[in-house]
Amino acid sequence: MKKQDLFEAIEKFLIETVGCNAVHQEIISHDVLGVCGSCNIIVEIVTNITFTNLEQAKLASTRADYAYLAVLKKQKRFVSKLVEDDFLKKYKIGVLEVDVDNNHATVKLRAGFNRMARLRKFDIRTYIDPKQSASGDFSVTEHSFITNRVKTYLQSQKQTHNTLFEECGYQWRSIDEILRHCQHDHAMPKENVRSYLVATLQKKWHSEWCETKIEKRKRYFRYMD
Repeated sequence: MKKQDLFEAIEKFLIETVGCNAVHQEIISHDVLGVCGSCNIIVEIVTNITFTNLEQAKLASTRADYAYLAVLKKQKRFVSKLVEDDFLKKYKIGVLEVDVDNNHATVKLRAGFNRMARLRKFDIRTYIDPKQSASGDFSVTEHSFITNRVKTYLQSQKQTHNTLFEECGYQWRSIDEILRHCQHDHAMPKENVRSYLVATLQKKWHSEWCETKIEKRKRYFRYMD
C-alpha cells in the first residue's frame, strides 16, 4: 500500500469533516497540509510505525496548529498503547484511521492544539507552490455551492430520444460548457476555476453521480443516476 492510496480519503476528511479551505500534498517534508482559515493541520501518512515516522510527526507538531498520523485501518491495533500514551499524547499528535476501500477517514485519537507552533511564528504556507493553490481560494461554502450548481446543470442535460427504442440518458458536457452555464462570482481567474472543477469532479466522493471521459484530448462530464 502506497501513501498516495490514502491521500484521497484524508483530503475528503479535511474538506468535508474539518472544513478546510484547501488541502496540499508534500509541503517541505510533510505529506499533507490542510488549511482551515488561519489554522494549519499537518497529516503524516505512515504504513508502519517507526522511530523516523514518530520524529517526523513530532516535527509536524512544531509547525502546525494540529498534527496527525494517518494509518491504514487494520484488524489489529496499529498504534500501540505505549506509543499512544508516552509519545502521541505527550506531543498532542492525533491519529486518523483510513479505510481505503470505503474512502473514509476516522479520528481514533484527537490531536491537541499546539500553542508552540504559533509562538515559533513558523509560516508553513510560504512553502506552498502557487500552482497547487487552485482550490485554496474557495471556502467550504463556495466549494459546496459550486459543485451543487454543476450537479444541477448536468442533471438538466437529459437526452431526448428520437425513437421508441433509443435509450434515454444524460448528455456529456465539456468543462468549457459547464463553466459557461455555471457562472461564478469569485475573483479567482477562470483558468484556475477550470483546473479546480476538473480536479474536484474526478474525486471518488463525486463518482456516485458524476461520470467523466476524455475524447479528442478534451475532458467531458455527465450526470449518473
